[in-house]
Amino acid sequence: SALDAVENGCSLCEREQCRGTVGFGGSPDESGETTLDAMIMNGDTMEVGGVGDLRRIKSAISVARAVMEHSTHTLLVGQSGNYSSRRFLLPLAKVGNASLTYLL
Repeated sequence: SALDAVENGCSLCEREQCRGTVGFGGSPDESGETTLDAMIMNGDTMEVGGVGDLRRIKSAISVARAVMEHSTHTLLVGQSGNYSSRRFLLPLAKVGNASLTYLL
């Protein structure tokens, strides 16, 4: 589907850290932490899902899509977005020497 293509394209850029500014390990925010934001929209239904200020999340676009498809919210920020990534069983990013952790 078109949504799959958008999510996969954004996820690729998040993984490969396009230009060093996108994805975990990309450019830090004003406090020196890497935080992620993403938004996705279904053009057929006009549904929207967005997340902001995510920490330790591997794919912000996947969390945004999960918000759109599995919650009553449009935008979740900070701890709310991090909680949703755990709720939707999405992978956490590698931090320091810790291995990639998947939530089950």
